[in-house]
Amino acid sequence: MIPENRKKDYLVKIKNRVEELMAVPDIGLRSSKYTSVVSRAMYYELALLSTPFSLSIIAKNVNRDHSTVIYSKGQLPQYLRKSMFQQIYDELCIEFNIATKDQMNRKILSNQQLMIRDTLNSFSDNSSYDELFNLIKTIPEDHLETVKMRLEPIIKMLRV
Repeated sequence: MIPENRKKDYLVKIKNRVEELMAVPDIGLRSSKYTSVVSRAMYYELALLSTPFSLSIIAKNVNRDHSTVIYSKGQLPQYLRKSMFQQIYDELCIEFNIATKDQMNRKILSNQQLMIRDTLNSFSDNSSYDELFNLIKTIPEDHLETVKMRLEPIIKMLRV
C-alpha cells in the first residue's frame, strides 16, 4: 500500500508534467486561457484514470471543485480534436501507463483480425474456401465484430 502522501505526490507529478508539455506555468491559477483549460482537463482525466482519489481531492490539487472535474471530463474529447493536444495527451498516457480508448480499440480490432486470419488459414489449404477467404478479407475493420457476430450462428447451424 502506497502511503497517502506518496499518492498525492503522484497527483503533483501529473500536474507538473501536464504543465511542462502544454507550456502552462500553473494550471492551478485562475485562468480561462484555452491552453490552461485544456491542460486542466487533461490533468483531471489522467488523475482519474491513474489514481484512486476522489473528484474533490483531484480538483483541490488545482484549486477547483469536483463539479469542474465532471464538466471538464465531458469536454476533453472536444479539446482533443486538435491534433496537437491529442499528441500531448497520448504522450502523457504512455508516460503514466494509461491506455487510451483508441489504443484499446486498435488492440481489440487487431486481436479480432488475428483470430479471423487464423481461422481462415486453417481452411486455406482447401481451394473451395479461397473465394470465401478473399471475400472476408474485404470486410472493413470497423465492421469485423458485426460480421463475426452474424456469421457465428450461421456456421453453428451448418454444422448440425
